[in-house]
This record gives sequence, C-alpha cells and structure tokens, in this order.
Amino acid sequence: MYHYAEGAVRRASEVSQSFHAADFDGVWDSLPDIRMITKVIITGRSWEEAIGTFHQMNDPKFIGRRAPIYFNPVRKGIPNVDNISAWKSEMIKRLGVTDFWEDDPEEAKIIETMCPGVAIHLVNSSHAKGN
Repeated sequence: MYHYAEGAVRRASEVSQSFHAADFDGVWDSLPDIRMITKVIITGRSWEEAIGTFHQMNDPKFIGRRAPIYFNPVRKGIPNVDNISAWKSEMIKRLGVTDFWEDDPEEAKIIETMCPGVAIHLVNSSHAKGN
C-alpha cells in the first residue's frame, strides 16, 4: 500500500516510522542539526517565492543537503498566520509527519492543535515574530 500526497509516494510501512519535517525560514535554513534529520520542508512561503528559495538554498552552507519543499499554494502577500498554519497542518497530516520543527510560537500552537499526535518542536530563532 502507498500513500500519495503532492507527488510524494511512501510505502505504508514507512508511515509508522519517524518522519521529520521543518519550516524553512528560521528553522531548516538556520539550524544544521535539524537540516540533517529533516526529510521534507513545509514552508509558509508562497509558491511564487520558489525560485528565490531555491537560489537561497544554493548558499554553500547547504551543499550536500537537500530536501523536497512544499510551498503554500496561495499567492505571494496573501499568507497569514491562520492560512500558513492550516497549510502546514494539512501537509503534516497528508505526509504522515511525526515530528515538525517550527520557529513561530503562534503557528506552532495552531499546528499542535490541528495535528494531535504529532510532536511539534518550537525552536528559538531570530526569524520568529516579535524577536
């Protein structure tokens, strides 16, 4: 049996194993330890920001480590905390994520409510709102 989500195909046996994901800004881009265990990135960035994100990932500090990125399907400028949190929660559930790293406390709280059973790890980052 396979699980399909936005082009990602995983065997059912993989769903029961740990599956780590992270936000991009302030988490995957800033914390090498998380970068090394993350299988996918679920970002609140709009799909219209994909090219800039891929250019940013060409920074030498990311050499040798890549992860698929799931971009928010809304247009640039539209994302807000509720929309971003709903998007991330939807993808966490679709992909069978077991652990998610987030730097925005408000988003983390909403995601935790929307994704019971998923470990939401709040990380300290200068990108978090209010810092």
